[in-house]
Order: sequence, then structure tokens, then C-alpha cells
Amino acid sequence: MTTPKAALSAFIAFLLIPTAASAANGAEAALYERALMQRADARCRLFSPDIAAALAAAAAQARGAALRGGDDGATVAATTARAG
Repeated sequence: MTTPKAALSAFIAFLLIPTAASAANGAEAALYERALMQRADARCRLFSPDIAAALAAAAAQARGAALRGGDDGATVAATTARAG
């Protein structure tokens, strides 16, 4: 039987796995997903410190990918704000 915490950890691990689709076309979506999970953790303390740190690193990578993919700073900021 899977516990809710284990299921949530598996979901976060899934979000952290980079894919070719997110690298090519979905950098903004990846940024949104990671920012959303960061906001949820900030509000509810869902994750242990090591998971939260990994999520923060993944969010920073997604932000960089969005910028390298052609999104401007305003779009990246709006995507992050939409998550919270």
C-alpha cells in the first residue's frame, strides 16, 4: 500500500525528470509545474529539506531553459507568478 507521502514524492520525482518535449517546447510548462510545487511546499511544508532543495534546483533549471528557449524575462516572471 502506498502512503500519501510516498505518492507525492513519486509525483515530484516525475516532475523533476527532464524530457525532450519539455526541453524543446514545454520549458514554460515545466517552469510553471516546478514553481507551483515550490509554492505549495512554501505554504504547506510538504517536502523534506532535501526534496525542497531539489525542487528549487529544478525550478532554476526550468527558468534557464525557458529563457534559453526564447521566453523573455516578463513571460518567465508571469509564468512564475501564475503558479502562486
